Amino acid sequence: MSHDLTLQQWALACLAAVGIGVSKSGLPGVSLLHVVLFAQLFPGLQST
Repeated sequence: MSHDLTLQQWALACLAAVGIGVSKSGLPGVSLLHVVLFAQLFPGLQST
C-alpha cells in the first residue's frame, strides 16, 4: 500500500489523529468528523 499523500492530506490526517485524542479525553461526538476524514484519505481496498 502506497502512502503518497499530499501535504494537505497529511495535514488532514494529523488533524484527524488529534481529534481522535480529543474524543478519547471526553468529547465523544467529535470523533464522527474524524471517521469521515480518514475514510476520504484512506479508501477501502477492493476485494479480489
